[in-house]
Amino acid sequence: MLVLIEGGEVLAPEPIGAAAVLLAGDRILKVGPVDLEQSNRKVELHGRKHKGR
Repeated sequence: MLVLIEGGEVLAPEPIGAAAVLLAGDRILKVGPVDLEQSNRKVELHGRKHKGR
């Protein structure tokens, strides 16, 4: 399963501000905008926009 965290402060290692982070298990797949329309996989959403979903 993929996990998408949106709206968090990201340090990479320098601060880059609020960004989306896409995770697969213990790996970071992407830092930056993620287009969920192009994915046919189940994604668990976390962040300010997706609280409680």
